[in-house]
Amino acid sequence: MTSSRLVTAIGITAISAIVLTIPATSRLGIASIYNALGDVQMSEWPRHPERIASELPSTRASLSLGHAIYPANPDILVNLAGLSRYAGYASAAKTDSVHERNALSFYREASRIRPGDALIWANIAESKAILDEVDSEFIAAMESASRLGPFEPQVQYLTLNAGLRVYPSLSAPLRSEIMKIALRGALSLSPGQNRKILDLANNFGYLALVCPSLPRSGIFPRYCQPR
Repeated sequence: MTSSRLVTAIGITAISAIVLTIPATSRLGIASIYNALGDVQMSEWPRHPERIASELPSTRASLSLGHAIYPANPDILVNLAGLSRYAGYASAAKTDSVHERNALSFYREASRIRPGDALIWANIAESKAILDEVDSEFIAAMESASRLGPFEPQVQYLTLNAGLRVYPSLSAPLRSEIMKIALRGALSLSPGQNRKILDLANNFGYLALVCPSLPRSGIFPRYCQPR
């Protein structure tokens, strides 16, 4: 651990020890403020990826302090998972499994606190697919995400991305479920969702599996007609 990280860790420990004397409802509010600070920075990173490396330490400090103050806040856990992924993207090894496993650990913890959140389960499925771990946990996460949020655009995108990543390894019933997710997304009324889903299927080379079930009007011919 570097000296700056050690100082930060000591500071977080000291502050959280003081805050632990405050009632739980107040601790939740304080933790949420630190989570919001981290969330604001992370929300800018997709548009400004050049800022990730320089802002990672301060964002990690905010979220870690919030987590130390109130460990059972699932929003902070989800952001810590996202932070782990960003750390992996910013590292020399772009597919750093260590960072992805850290993210998966936070998502698992969040799912135990908020088991009805489809997006958390979708992220668990995506982490498992990135790690190429097609096991009972992956299947359970896919099923939970699809059951809890079948029409949520981000849930559709993440579960389809996870499923197509490992499609050759899936059983026939699970492949069928992946195609159902693709069709729900392709026929979605949410603005731009159908294009995102069709582009995703095309990127993985599985567009031909989706096209036969799509209408022959609207945007679909430009994706499905032979070129």
